[in-house]
Amino acid sequence: MRTGYLSASSAAAALMLTVFTPATHAQDAGRAYCLDLTHRAVRMNAQAGKWIDRFTRHDGVSVNCEDQRVEVRRFVAATPASMGDDWEDRKEREWNATQCSNPRSREAIERGWTVRAVHTTAAGRNVSFDAECD
Repeated sequence: MRTGYLSASSAAAALMLTVFTPATHAQDAGRAYCLDLTHRAVRMNAQAGKWIDRFTRHDGVSVNCEDQRVEVRRFVAATPASMGDDWEDRKEREWNATQCSNPRSREAIERGWTVRAVHTTAAGRNVSFDAECD
């Protein structure tokens, strides 16, 4: 009688492992990937406050694992009027080209993450771009 109980419980355990292992593995992989992105953000945040060029300052990176979003913040020391009518289009094209040519960013985008740039102008206006790769 006891042998039958052990066989039934072993079968139930095997069934549970079969059913739940893939989801758990996928969740663990997702957590590991998010942790990797978070570590990269910490390294990038060590550069926060540094000027990328004469007009653009790096203001930090944030990672939101639940929303699968990476946000790169920058300050642009110019007003929109001084940058020309098409500055937003230029910045968006530049952002897409940079992120899509970077293997790490492209991997995040292909995994369904949003890789967003948020630019704050000297006039206080926020403009954001989500990278899109072909």
